[in-house]
This record gives sequence, structure tokens and C-alpha cells, in this order.
Amino acid sequence: MGDRLVAADIHVLEFPLSPEHARSGGAWHPTLITLHSASGAWGLGEAGLAYGTGQRAVVAMLQELLEGLVLGRDAQDRLAIWQAMRHQTFWGRSPGPVLGAAISAVDTALWDMAGRVADRPVWALIGDRKHDTLPCYASQIQNGWRADGAWTMLHEPAAYGAAARQAAAGGFAGLKVNPVVITPDGQYQPPDALLETLPGEVLEAAIVRVEAIRDAAPDIQIAVELHGMLSVATAAELITALADFDIAFWEEPVDPGAVVDLNKLAASCPGQPVFAGGERLYSAAQFAPFFDAGLLSLAQPDVGLAGGVTGVLEIADLAARKGVATQMHVCGTPLADQVAAHVGVCLETTLWHETHVNARSPMNRALAEVVQMPVGGKLTPSDAAGFGVSINSDLIEKVGVTIHIKA
Repeated sequence: MGDRLVAADIHVLEFPLSPEHARSGGAWHPTLITLHSASGAWGLGEAGLAYGTGQRAVVAMLQELLEGLVLGRDAQDRLAIWQAMRHQTFWGRSPGPVLGAAISAVDTALWDMAGRVADRPVWALIGDRKHDTLPCYASQIQNGWRADGAWTMLHEPAAYGAAARQAAAGGFAGLKVNPVVITPDGQYQPPDALLETLPGEVLEAAIVRVEAIRDAAPDIQIAVELHGMLSVATAAELITALADFDIAFWEEPVDPGAVVDLNKLAASCPGQPVFAGGERLYSAAQFAPFFDAGLLSLAQPDVGLAGGVTGVLEIADLAARKGVATQMHVCGTPLADQVAAHVGVCLETTLWHETHVNARSPMNRALAEVVQMPVGGKLTPSDAAGFGVSINSDLIEKVGVTIHIKA
């Protein structure tokens, strides 16, 4: 046997992204792992459930996978370990978010370790680099795009225009916004509030917000994210209302797993709206029906959810064969940003890198000792060994707990 995996640390973190994030009831709870081998090599991975529900579940899943299928094996057997997690767990053949995130964290850590051992960046291990840098879009500007990186909640149209202007000034060629998730008076919409009807005041707020963005940044590409909040009827109403704003793509306009709903929506809309999605799809098999139906023009797998580097490369290969462009979904720590960039530069089909507003939070950035952010609206993956990210151990200790597991 080669270099045996002998231990793992699960870093369970929780902290607000800003004072306003805390007041809004927002939760930011990244889960990282460090894998250790007998030779002293180590690698970092991240489970992509830093938001929403599921952190406790993914921690338990990680413990089960590490103890049952990972520790004790050769660290170089990345593919065999990935296949064991997918094929020997019963649920892994069609994983959901919890198992998908746990598999992703382990796989990413193994790639990071391999790069560190070889003293090469992961993009060099993947091989056949296609892009020197990746053009970035500013993501979720309804939560601000302030110079200090602080997370906030925008409701006035002028604030949306100011955020767009700030993104354009930073060199970002595109931005993404959810124009309906924050009510006209500055509160979060309940998740199912817009399934039956799209109230007039909400529709009007969306129109004037997007209009303010377009007026403030005439040349920037605008994408609209809807987080699966709408039904076919309400999504069609919004898409029709914003038809004159030349929307680059519509992300998760309806239930993200419903091929039938997206097909109905496509038939209900004027023109040919461009649909994007994949944050809540976890394997190539789950993407396939959308590709086969010609419904997704932009596939957005998350390396922290869709099986890590190994899983996303499989999805990207399928996308390329179906003529579908790719953009890694990113909403995590600085490690998630770099993992996505290392994969993205190796794919001919990559159009964008997503720079999430949460990635700019000073607290989130402080998790890593060195953070590589976009320059002039473009991100270059690190040339350091692995993904080039080391965690701030002192901060990790302050904002979370670490669970130690041995083989």
C-alpha cells in the first residue's frame, strides 16, 4: 500500500457575515475537512452546505464515510475512493445534497493532498488548461456590493444601481441579482410566497430594480437568479415583464429538479430565454434529462455538492458532449472559490466564474491565510501546490469546533 489515510479533522463553523446578516437571521455555517496521511501529507475539502439546512447532517455523513470507506485507504486512490462513496452507500448512485456534499469534501481534500504531494497546483493535475483567467460576474447584488465587502439587504432601486455601478467599476463584465427575494420594504420573501401569484408591488419593484441596474451599468450583462421561488405561471409573468432588459440567463426560475416545469416555462415565454441551473443537481445522471431536453444552456454544478472535482469533471464532460456551457456554482469559503477556479480553467466550456457577495465578506475571507480575489473582474487560480489555500487555525478555533477521527 502507498500513503495510507490515517486521520481526518472535521471543522464545523458558524458565524454571521456582517452585523446586518446576523440581524436578518442569516446563517453561515461552512464545514471543512482536513485529511491526513501516514507520511504527514494533508489536504483540505469543503462540503457545500454553508447556507440552508443540513450542516449537522453533513457532519454525521462525513463521519460515517470517513470511518467506513475512506480512512485506511491509499491516498492516491482518488477514483476508487470516489466510486466507493458513490456505489457502496446505496444512496450514492443518485445522491442528494447531504451525501453529495460529504463526497465532495472528501474528493476535494484528496485532490488538494495530491497537489501538495506533487508540489503542483490542482489545475496542472487535471491537465489541458484552457483559460489563463476566468471572467467573473458579481453574484447576488441584492445583498450589496460594497467596497468593504459587508453583506447587506437592498430594497431601494437606487441601491441596486449603486451596487451595479460598483461591480462595473471593479471590472466585472456581468452581475446576477434576485430582484424579488427582498420585499419592497426590505424584508425577505417567505420561500413559497410567490408560487400562486406575483403581487403587483413585487413585480413593479423587480422592474424598477433591474431598470436601475441597467441605467447605472449600461454595458454589464445582467443575469436573474430566482432560487426556484416561482411557479411556471409566475416565472413566465416575470420573464415577460423583464423581456426588454436583455437578461443574459435565468437561473432556477422554477423548481430546480422539475424538467417538466422548466419545459412548460420555456413554452410559455416570449423569445427564447436562456436557462441556467445545477446548484441543486448532484450527479451527471441528474443533469442528463435537462441536457437531453435542451433546457439548460448553462450548467452550474457546485464542486462542493456534485461529487467534488471528480464528480464535476464527469458532469462537465457530459455537458460538452451535449453542447452545454458551464460555470461552477460557488457559494462558500475561499477554498470553494479556488476549487471552482482550478476546475473552471481546465474546461473549454467555461463561460464565467461566480464571485458571490459572501466571498467578499471580511469574516469569510479571514478563514484563509491567503485569499486570491478577482483582479479587474477576472480570477486566476493559484499556482501554489494543491488549491493554494491554508486555513486560519486561530479563527477556526474561535468560530467552530473540530472533530478528530482516526483510522
